[in-house]
Amino acid sequence: MEYPSKKPTKRYECRNMPRPCPFVSCKYNLVLDNAKFKKEVLSKERLNNLGNALFELDETCVLDVCEQRGVTFNKLGKIFGIGPVSFGKTINRILFKIATSAREK
Repeated sequence: MEYPSKKPTKRYECRNMPRPCPFVSCKYNLVLDNAKFKKEVLSKERLNNLGNALFELDETCVLDVCEQRGVTFNKLGKIFGIGPVSFGKTINRILFKIATSAREK
């Protein structure tokens, strides 16, 4: 696998790059957002082996996920390391907050 030496700044620079994406500092990288890995990754031991965590995930880029059609709560829950019901509840809370703030304006 051939990765660029510096982090891409535009989507077109990384769209066809090999996966998993090694740029954990990118705001679109999912490694640190996955609940299963969050506690482990933040431990010193896991930080030293962060490269291994990349290969344990099915998806590492939220932009790749957004470009897929028909993504279910099941798949999104798996990506973020939570169950589909929990993910659905999270989405409902977000939508409620958006609706509430829109009514207040």
